[in-house]
Amino acid sequence: MGSKKKKQPGNPPAKKATQNTVTELCIRCPDRETAEKKEHRNDLYKCFNDFPSRQIGDGPATHTIDELWWGFSSGKISADLDLSQPAFCDELLKYAKTVGKEFQPHPMDSGIEERSKSAGMMAAKRDAKWKLPQEGKVIPISKEMLEAALEAVQSETAKKAAQTEKWKVEKAMRKAGHSVLSQDPVGVSSSSGVSADAKVNSSGTGSAATDSKTASSGGSSGSSEPLPGGRSTSGGTTIHTGSAQEVCPRCPVNSPYHRAHAIAPDGLLDCYGQIQPGIGSTLASTLDKLWPRLRLDRCELGPDQRSSYDAVNDRLHSDPDLAEAKAIVQVLRQGGTQYTSVLLTKGLAEYALLLYHQAQREPAVLDESDPEDSDPSTRPPSAPNPTVSTYSNPTHTNEMTGVLDQHTDHDRTLKYTRDVAIRMLRNVGRDLENMSKAELEQEIGEVSRGFGLRTSFASKGRDHSKVSTNYLGMQWPTEIHVYAVEMIRKTNRTSIAPVTVKKNADKQRVIEMLKNTHYARYLNSSGGNERALKWVTDGDLLWSVVPLFHANDPTVVPEPLLRSASGAEITYDNEMGVRLTLEEITISFIRTINLARSVGEMFYDTSTATYDDSDPGLITRGLNAFFSRFASETPGNVSTSANKSFVAMTQRISLDSNPAQRTLAALKGFFLLVRPGIDSMYLNVDHATSPFFEEILVSEFVTRARQAGRSEGEIRAVLKCVEVRIIYQTVKPFKIEDERYRFITCVGSSVRMSDGTMQLHADIGSVECRPSINRAPAGTTVYDWYTAPPNTPPRSHDEFPSPPLRNLPRNDWAVNVGDAISRPDSVAWYPASQLRIGPQQLFRGRLTGSQTTQMLNVAVQTPDPHKISILKQGPNNGMFHLGYAGNSDVRAANPAGGNQSLTEPSRPAGKLHQAFLQAVNMQAEIEMIRIPGKWLSRPTLVYSPRGKFRSLLPSNKPGTASWDLRDRVFATQVNLRELAVLDLQEESIAPNDRHSFYQALCRQLYIHGLTSHREVRVEWQSAPLHNKTMNLATEVTLRAKLKELLGQLHQPYPPVLVLLDYSLDKYACVKRVADLDLGVQTICAARGRAVSMRGWKAQTISNIALKYNLKSARGGRDNHHFDKEDIRILRSADEQADTIVIGADVTHPGKGSAGATPSIAAVVGSADDQFMQFPGSMRLQRGSKEDIADLSGMVKERLLEWASRHNKTLPKKVLFYRDGVSESQYDILRRRELPQVQIAMNEAYRHLHPNEQNLPPTGTAALDHSLTNWQGISRTNRVQSEKRADAEWAAGVKKQPNNYPFQMTFVVVGKRHNTRFYPTDEGHTAPDFKNNVKPGLVVDEVITHPYSMDFYLQSHEPIKGTGRSAHYFVLQNNMGLTADDLQSITHTFCYAYARATRGVSYCAPAYYADRLCDRGRAYLRYYLINHPAFQPRHRRDQSPNAETHDQYAAAVIASIENDPRFRPQPGPGQTRRMNPWHEDMDDTMFYL
Repeated sequence: MGSKKKKQPGNPPAKKATQNTVTELCIRCPDRETAEKKEHRNDLYKCFNDFPSRQIGDGPATHTIDELWWGFSSGKISADLDLSQPAFCDELLKYAKTVGKEFQPHPMDSGIEERSKSAGMMAAKRDAKWKLPQEGKVIPISKEMLEAALEAVQSETAKKAAQTEKWKVEKAMRKAGHSVLSQDPVGVSSSSGVSADAKVNSSGTGSAATDSKTASSGGSSGSSEPLPGGRSTSGGTTIHTGSAQEVCPRCPVNSPYHRAHAIAPDGLLDCYGQIQPGIGSTLASTLDKLWPRLRLDRCELGPDQRSSYDAVNDRLHSDPDLAEAKAIVQVLRQGGTQYTSVLLTKGLAEYALLLYHQAQREPAVLDESDPEDSDPSTRPPSAPNPTVSTYSNPTHTNEMTGVLDQHTDHDRTLKYTRDVAIRMLRNVGRDLENMSKAELEQEIGEVSRGFGLRTSFASKGRDHSKVSTNYLGMQWPTEIHVYAVEMIRKTNRTSIAPVTVKKNADKQRVIEMLKNTHYARYLNSSGGNERALKWVTDGDLLWSVVPLFHANDPTVVPEPLLRSASGAEITYDNEMGVRLTLEEITISFIRTINLARSVGEMFYDTSTATYDDSDPGLITRGLNAFFSRFASETPGNVSTSANKSFVAMTQRISLDSNPAQRTLAALKGFFLLVRPGIDSMYLNVDHATSPFFEEILVSEFVTRARQAGRSEGEIRAVLKCVEVRIIYQTVKPFKIEDERYRFITCVGSSVRMSDGTMQLHADIGSVECRPSINRAPAGTTVYDWYTAPPNTPPRSHDEFPSPPLRNLPRNDWAVNVGDAISRPDSVAWYPASQLRIGPQQLFRGRLTGSQTTQMLNVAVQTPDPHKISILKQGPNNGMFHLGYAGNSDVRAANPAGGNQSLTEPSRPAGKLHQAFLQAVNMQAEIEMIRIPGKWLSRPTLVYSPRGKFRSLLPSNKPGTASWDLRDRVFATQVNLRELAVLDLQEESIAPNDRHSFYQALCRQLYIHGLTSHREVRVEWQSAPLHNKTMNLATEVTLRAKLKELLGQLHQPYPPVLVLLDYSLDKYACVKRVADLDLGVQTICAARGRAVSMRGWKAQTISNIALKYNLKSARGGRDNHHFDKEDIRILRSADEQADTIVIGADVTHPGKGSAGATPSIAAVVGSADDQFMQFPGSMRLQRGSKEDIADLSGMVKERLLEWASRHNKTLPKKVLFYRDGVSESQYDILRRRELPQVQIAMNEAYRHLHPNEQNLPPTGTAALDHSLTNWQGISRTNRVQSEKRADAEWAAGVKKQPNNYPFQMTFVVVGKRHNTRFYPTDEGHTAPDFKNNVKPGLVVDEVITHPYSMDFYLQSHEPIKGTGRSAHYFVLQNNMGLTADDLQSITHTFCYAYARATRGVSYCAPAYYADRLCDRGRAYLRYYLINHPAFQPRHRRDQSPNAETHDQYAAAVIASIENDPRFRPQPGPGQTRRMNPWHEDMDDTMFYL
């Protein structure tokens, strides 16, 4: 103790004039002099031994930490340093050694230089900071931090040394043939008494087996007897442990299942099912944690042993022998470590158990795509790591298994789906017990088809592999309790229904007030009680993992909180700092949801009226709130919904091309959604990009938006409800910053004139002040009040600007931030130039064309960066943002970072410190799962034999989804005898340049068979359109020019090729005039896209030729056909088409549209036997109504068109693709839309056969709940009433006698989901498409619905970014299509899109319906952009006895439909047309 160590020979003194070497000074020593004397040379362990800062054994500490680490500052240990990560600590110490290195002394330094360097080194150490790896955050270095880091590294080093020593002992024993089963799994310490002889014993005698089974199967022998309480070795050492029967040989040393697995009949299988290695596993993060007694690796075996090992390993991989795998498992089960002469490793043991597990618990054949089945010569010698196992846990669990490769047990899933069908039959009162087996099977089949239940999975096929998907494993609690909160405002009005708090921000503030005051003991954390972590809210509901208001009983809730008669009030401060009063707050218990059930059980719920009120809705909403809690509560983040949050610290990217005219900017963030899979729930994490207002003055936004082409009506609409800040000070100063903020109620005041038109008084010089504030004669305007002369009453008003405003423009817009203008005494008018748009305000309106382009440029990411930025842990990445890794939990002392990642091996390993989730028994994986995928081949495309190439086979350009039209003649062709061109470009093509366009156009049309001669007559007319926005005068001019051009052509007119500048307004004008009024087909080609002053490319003209062929004749022509085999399932046995394929969609108006602008519904249907012609129908309906109100009428029109080409017969089958509906609306579609197809069939048959007897019944129209007066009825009762009425109506339609018989498969097409797929091998990567998956990918397991038939299909080659597959969900399958059949025909229809030479992202019928809706948006564009000339016929009367909003919307629809500017009106004796376009467009695909 205290003795000074001798210097090592050859080490010279630190200072010697004759020596030029530089001595490295120890940074831990107490001072510089000591560092020079001790010559530790930065051996910090040596320094620690010389100057311990804590007691070591019997030796006391010699120095405090403050006395060590010379030069460094004292201070706290930064919370950002993860001391549990020795690698981080070691990096810190290495960096500390370099601090001030430039000031290291040199033997030749002068005295002045030496003093200067010493001062420089002390300053460098005093101010030293370290940049954290991965995160990039800079933290100050302190003495305490360095000492703690050193101790962490020392501890890890000591642990590794002990482990190494233990392994050496065990390996020596096993190489000698000894069994090490009896060894202490914790490790052999240096004091265990193992002799050197025991370590190198080669006599062949080892520890005795516990029983004869161990001795025989384990391959070991010996004569020693076990000592009481332990096991003996040949060296006489007693190692205390349980017997082989008491310890599972596979369990990790810290497993609580040792005993259970050891005594179970098939305990190793139970162990395999419960403990899977992986990052998310709390018991076994890696394979090294399993099989604690197997310590050898293949590389440590001798040559002979390695040869035997490889022979067994290769047999198991190349041709799996389950008998041999079972024999190995038997050895392992009995504690053996050697199979015949082969020493077992962890990898070989785990793979043998995997094979045995599959044979015993999962009878399906081996997945041929597994890497284990590859050529042995291409594999590493060791067995595979089970973290990439193909096989899922055979039993449901709410705990993460840590297995990234997921797989579905098909047989078990289909059995469960059958059970669901049986339950459905019992729910409707079917007596199953008294049915015969045949009757039962028939009933099960009918209900399975009727509800679209899964009856099969996709067959594997030849082309299959794993794909990665943006789903994370998760762990959730066993139950969750749901409470509702109702908040009633204080109001001075009487005799009206209670006024509830509606704004979500206000609801959140009320709940925060309850948490901190009235219910603090239940909702807040105190005295170590972390109750605040146990619950979350969305403002309407509370979800808690513990009973909130009682120790054990969740049904106990507090009495309603009432404003007392004595005057005690319930108050809260809103976002504007205004204190508001509540009359009553009531918390009610809804129910406790059991989350320990299987996923299928949790997501089967037909007892409630809406998805949001059902178990599935409550589960996903509640778990979403828990898993997004970190992101939503982190200061600076912006949450715009329950699923989206944005990183406010990221750079805002302007969406305006001119930086000086900025109005909107894009913010990037992340989307999170809890989704059910077949066997588990997962976290779907994706990128999110949304537009936000720039923080500019309202007046600046108005001016710039006008210049961008927005109408005043649209500007006023998009500004409504936007938060703004008053920028001036008032006579009575604002107390807090919140008081400056307001929300825009309206902009300007509208007055209806005597002629019925609306006149807007928008400027402050026209809008009058509210009576209670003007203090001036009636008629005083907002401008008058703000510019009041000195010594007048307004100047002394509390709200008057101080100092007064100068140079206020009279035409500044007046902005109301008070109550509605219907209550004139409560309005609050401000000049737009005195209000600044608040930060982080989401823009919910329409983007202009250039803004849309810029938005796409900001949002798109190719697959590799798309995936990596989700998984990375940097400040702008997904795992950091959500708080799953790489971040510090705001509620935990431990950081949440430093988690191991398979995609980033350099990231240090460590426990997932997700304290905010772990406090409620939840956890999130930080790696994406991998799932099986299958690839479909491209269908065979058939062209005319007149061309050079007739067929395009799947073998032509395999792995691609595109082709070219070079030397191909269209399947059926029109014969064009003349062409017409209308040039509307502002810079028209000069007459001298037109000839080259004539030639190029005629040449390509001739090649594709559309003209009989290489040159035809071309009629050209120029009529430049200079207007930037839509107006009726432009349409008048355009109509005249088109009529003039048509007058020079022969009937039937060819399609008119319209050249125009890219403008949605001009495009809408062309289509309104041509489609609605004149009935002439047009083909628009935009400058910069199709039109080029340098000439046209052949491919561009070929694409235009596609449209010429479609639009040039009634009934249309086909650009290509499919091979008969590809559409076999749509034909009858005699090769006749007996199926109609229908597509349907709905599109809704956005914010900024005119009041009560309707939604547009469209239906298209196949009309020919080649399934290439899809004429359509269109209707208007109430805005934002998801289901199609007049589906029966539109389907009837499509059926009659089909019948007109099939001898007046109706199809026997209907394949229906429904686009544009969210998952929560599926049940509504079953009740409201599916029965309408039956009505359409009945009506169509009656129309075709009016004189027949026993006709199908007349259809009962679908119920229109919008016209019902629901005043005074709660939302819950209204929804329940609608559901009951819908169900009764649907049942009535189904039970009608003599319904026309047909079979329908009804499939919902989902595009706006957030599921993405990434290839895992080069063979399934799309060539030249930035590492997207190869087109044709089908996924129908793991992440799909627990019992309904659904699948994902990525059929296209993404042009930009990461491809998005289409999600197909079956609501009815009466056609009885198998998974293979439905997936195949759907994929085929992705190649039917007539105006493209590539497979599109979703099937053509749904795509066509979407395009027809887009054409409807062009017809309604005046309303969608809120044009002043197209306003609703009146303002809604909101008096107590006036029309409801739904009734007002119906009146607006009627006014639009009766407007000749929208729909041609019938002449004398004519019937009213249902579709808005000219009758000459009826049976064509004019909308393409």
